[in-house]
Amino acid sequence: MKILYIHPYAYWANSHLLLNFLRISNYLNSRKNMLKCPIEERYLDLRHEDLPNFSPNRIDVYRKVLQTLLLDIYTKFKFNIIAISCYTSFNYLNTVEVAFLAKKNFPNCIIVVGGVHPTIIPDDFQIGNFPELLYEVYSRNETPFDYLIKEEGEIPFFNLLAGLIDNSIKKRNNANEPCIILKPELIEDLDELPLINLDLYKSYRKSINKLYIDFSRGCIYRCSYCGTSGKISCYKKIRTRQIRNCIKELEIINNLSWLSINQIHISDMFFLPKRSKREEFFIELKKLISKEGKFPFKIIVYDRIEFCSLKDLKNYKDLDIIPHFGFDFSSEEMLYKMDKFYGKSKEIIYNSIKNYLEKATALIIESNRIGSKIVFYYMIGTPGEDHFTLLQGKRFFLEKRFNDHSLVEKYNINLDFSKYMAFIGSNLYEKAEKKFGAKIYYKNWWKIFHEKQPIYGLLVKPSRNLSLIECIDLSYNYMKEILKYQLKRKNKFYSFQLIIFWKDMLKQILNLYQHNIKN
Repeated sequence: MKILYIHPYAYWANSHLLLNFLRISNYLNSRKNMLKCPIEERYLDLRHEDLPNFSPNRIDVYRKVLQTLLLDIYTKFKFNIIAISCYTSFNYLNTVEVAFLAKKNFPNCIIVVGGVHPTIIPDDFQIGNFPELLYEVYSRNETPFDYLIKEEGEIPFFNLLAGLIDNSIKKRNNANEPCIILKPELIEDLDELPLINLDLYKSYRKSINKLYIDFSRGCIYRCSYCGTSGKISCYKKIRTRQIRNCIKELEIINNLSWLSINQIHISDMFFLPKRSKREEFFIELKKLISKEGKFPFKIIVYDRIEFCSLKDLKNYKDLDIIPHFGFDFSSEEMLYKMDKFYGKSKEIIYNSIKNYLEKATALIIESNRIGSKIVFYYMIGTPGEDHFTLLQGKRFFLEKRFNDHSLVEKYNINLDFSKYMAFIGSNLYEKAEKKFGAKIYYKNWWKIFHEKQPIYGLLVKPSRNLSLIECIDLSYNYMKEILKYQLKRKNKFYSFQLIIFWKDMLKQILNLYQHNIKN
């Protein structure tokens, strides 16, 4: 059984090396003695191959070069299973293109797809539901996908291989039959996962500068704009590895001679959500660093403002860990609208919001006092946004409530601004128009074949009384005010390149809106 894992091109975040295939491969190899035939694996990352641009005006050239690449691999490694990771909606078009091309050239090869997008919209991989542009070359009456894995992949993929080997699993007779959706199965105990082995990715060592690993899965929160609020059940099941295994994986990565990276992102939706495990992690990581010295890479974690203590902040500083917080909104009304907090009454919820904003302020002040770098994600243009929430959010940063100074005048604050994108899977995506009078102009933006595809997903009118253009203008002016004070403070987080990037992104949104919607 020869497996070719393919990570397709994405329209966004192409430098990130994820654990999706690595965990699946490591799990499979830890149980390969339970299979009735040997397995061999190879990893192909189309983000790091020398391929033409995946764009409409070069699609013929792209197909020709990709076909040559696949045929060349096949002469040396006669794969009979192709597993493709459609990790996000940004991967969708390329995933489908690669699958159709592979099925055309290797009709007897089993093609499996998994990831967040197929989990949420499995119908996008069924007959007749592909973007029209593909039907110029491929059959409208076929799907190249034989199997689809929803949610976590380790157990379903292992079971699929076992079933294919002993002929105990249902198979398609031809491509005119629907793709078979496999039963989701979760890893209940994350310590059943073997310790990380990165050998699968070794051929791309020169392309790797960031690595994403996970120590826990699931999230206890249900913010309406996040995928945890939707239908993905594995997000709602909280599981955490033993800390000794977390530390061991960092040690393995640190001691890997062929790997040179500058960042490790611990991609837990909420970093080690159990207080005792977090404290144990800090203690054990200090012991490891004391023994081996400081890591040559930064560790990035994703924390919650209301959960992070000032002691945690000190530990992050001492261990050279950079916490990223989903601040998201500094407006009380937006925090309420987005279900950031739950309670039995509106009064209880608003009290939680008040405490949340006070805690955010405390973290900012303390991080400045101890010289700790922390980063806040901050969203603009989210459905529900209106003139009042923008003004309310602005006051949090710019109101002079610190001895005649505002928060941004007195302290360094690292705000990573992002425009709301219409990601599938969240309750907000489903209910924004009815609830707030918002308008998602391109609800299926991932099917648009355009080099600026992600921008289509950003074209969202926030509310009945606030247009997209007004929102961009007001938000940009608000951002400029914050930047003015932060640059005056010489906060190095805000580079000239970053400012140009934000300005260019907002300009692209406006241009696309002017040409495709307003006109």
